[in-house]
Amino acid sequence: AAPGIALKKLTNGQDATGDPGPYLLVGDTVTWTFVITNTGNVTLTNIIATDDNGTFDFEDDDLVTPDLGPLAAQASTTYEFPGIVQAGSYTNEGSVRAEPIVGNAVSAKSTSGYFGAIISLDIRKYTNGHDAPSAPGPTIEAGEPVTWTYVISNSGNVSLRDLVIEDDSGTPDEPADDVQVCVLELLQPGGPLATCTLRDTATTGQYGNRGTVTGSPPGQLADVSAFNDSHYFGFVPEPAIRIETLVNGKNADSEPGLFVRSGQAITWTYAVFNVGNVPLSAIQVVDDGGTPGEPSDDFEVCSFALLEAFESEFCQLTSTALEGAYANVGAVVAKSEDGSLNVDDQDSAHYFGVTIDLTMEKLTNGVDADEPPGISLEPGDTVS
Repeated sequence: AAPGIALKKLTNGQDATGDPGPYLLVGDTVTWTFVITNTGNVTLTNIIATDDNGTFDFEDDDLVTPDLGPLAAQASTTYEFPGIVQAGSYTNEGSVRAEPIVGNAVSAKSTSGYFGAIISLDIRKYTNGHDAPSAPGPTIEAGEPVTWTYVISNSGNVSLRDLVIEDDSGTPDEPADDVQVCVLELLQPGGPLATCTLRDTATTGQYGNRGTVTGSPPGQLADVSAFNDSHYFGFVPEPAIRIETLVNGKNADSEPGLFVRSGQAITWTYAVFNVGNVPLSAIQVVDDGGTPGEPSDDFEVCSFALLEAFESEFCQLTSTALEGAYANVGAVVAKSEDGSLNVDDQDSAHYFGVTIDLTMEKLTNGVDADEPPGISLEPGDTVS
């Protein structure tokens, strides 16, 4: 009798005695296969295999097979233990012991392992420095440069190779016009961020495009990818301005306007609105002083250095109401922020200065009898 036994432990069917072993995704199922061979010339019985469950010095969590015997000479048998892939490098040891029908017990050992991979690939796409995953994104003048920046990160625990960054050129359903932005040879886990850039010219209207990165993890793991959208709104410069001139807070565009008592204080309000889509500069508000045909007495009411698109400002002036009908014109002039275009607007306002002079004269029988004794009447006379 020459009893003998051999053990080969496999990880998902692979002979993984070296480091790091096969790469497996964390959380997936791993199968440990024990291949037991009777290498002797006599039958083996009481065959028990044990897995140390990755804790070499702790036996309480060992995995133990039932009796796998008898096993004839030169024959083989298998047994499988299932497990869940853990993160990082993992190795465990299997052992087997058997008793021959003649001779002393025999045993064998075999180790196997894997690397539990966490794959976390991310891409962030910026339009002129703005993180704009949803519309409208930043506003950019049509025809001006636009720069997309693609920031790629690897927050997993395995390196990624041959990363390809592509842009769909704003046509997600038309792959023919996709653009390859750049290729990265290697991106280490937890390492520095990688960046690529793509430049173009802004078009008119709402625009969005998608950046995609695809990379290869180690081993036989499938390629991974990630994407991120970015947007902008391309506009054609259309500077415009509007002014409303109010009398005591009232919009009095037509005659007679607001009735006020002559000599009273009047407050003129000049409300200025940027109704265009670009900032305006050098804003000046002027009043014609009630003499539309005589510019020599026009005067500046106020001025503003800058007025952003769709914003407003106002200023006020106080004067004294004159008698009769009065009209004046508030005007505003401004430039586009780059000084290339001038815009203006004007608005008239009216009031009527009222003079009130009420008197009463009382007569007794038609006679002005302001002083006593007044007129003489007989008792019983009619008085009116």
